[in-house]
Amino acid sequence: MPYTMLIEPGGEVVWKYQGEVDFKELMKTIVENPMIGRVY
Repeated sequence: MPYTMLIEPGGEVVWKYQGEVDFKELMKTIVENPMIGRVY
């Protein structure tokens, strides 16, 4: 079973998901995160 985690540069887990990833949801999480944003 695939497991995906999105981790901020400081090491905090922002998003985690087990199973097939919904890339629209993942991209929304990346863009809305102040530590990651559109351009990191």
